[in-house]
Amino acid sequence: MPEIDLRETVVLIPARSKAALLRLLRLKLKEMMKWQAKIKNAYQIDVASLTPEEVLARLPTIYWYPQDNVELAVEYLSTHKKELAKILGQK
Repeated sequence: MPEIDLRETVVLIPARSKAALLRLLRLKLKEMMKWQAKIKNAYQIDVASLTPEEVLARLPTIYWYPQDNVELAVEYLSTHKKELAKILGQK
């Protein structure tokens, strides 16, 4: 199975879904609390202090597209290379 580098992958998410994704992350962080000690020992991440916003900040290549469908978002990024480079943190 190929490895995918998330730093070179743009994740397209509809802007109207951001609140729902934050709620899901909040729920998943609560569920992870039962493994808090193991996660802290293995990855030095304190799950108890994480917020959904911090989780999203660790994924800087999210494009919250305002368009009505993903095809328009892909078309926009395909024709606006500077915007794509900005999302990927490139010059």
